[in-house]
Amino acid sequence: VVFNKKPKAFWDLSIMLNAFTKVNAEPWKFVDAAELFDLGSYSFGDWCSFRAAVYFPYDWLQTMAFYDFVNMALPTFVPDNPMYTFSRGTNANNEWLATSWVAPSAAYPHHYSDFDDLMGRIYWWSMTDFKALPGVVGFQSMADLFEGVAS
Repeated sequence: VVFNKKPKAFWDLSIMLNAFTKVNAEPWKFVDAAELFDLGSYSFGDWCSFRAAVYFPYDWLQTMAFYDFVNMALPTFVPDNPMYTFSRGTNANNEWLATSWVAPSAAYPHHYSDFDDLMGRIYWWSMTDFKALPGVVGFQSMADLFEGVAS
C-alpha cells in the first residue's frame, strides 16, 4: 500500500503503519511514496502495482499525488476528518480581495479561511474532492483503514 503525506522529520508514518500491519498479521506493507524515488520506482506503472493508496491531505504541491492515485483507479483512502480542510498559509484570511464581486453569506454560510470555525470546516470538508470523488474512501480509525484495504 503506497501512501503520501506532508514531510515531517520528527515521525515516520511508515514505521507506525507497518507496526499496526505486523500486530494484526496483515499481508501487506505500507510504503511512503517519497521512498519510491530512492528505489527508482516512480513511474505510474510502479504506482499501479500497489493494492491501494492512502493520502493524508496537506497544502503542498504534492497534493497532485492524490489525483494521480484516483485517476489510476487505485482505491484511495483519506482520513475522514475536517481538520484537513484548511492549512494556514493556503487560504489566508485576506486572500482574493481583488475580486469585483463578494458573494453574500447566504451563498456560503462559512468563510473558507475562517480557521476557528469548526462548523465551517465541516461545511467545506464536505465539498472537497476528498469527500466528493468516486473511488475515495474515508477512514476514521486504523481499523477502518485496514478493513478497507483488506476488501
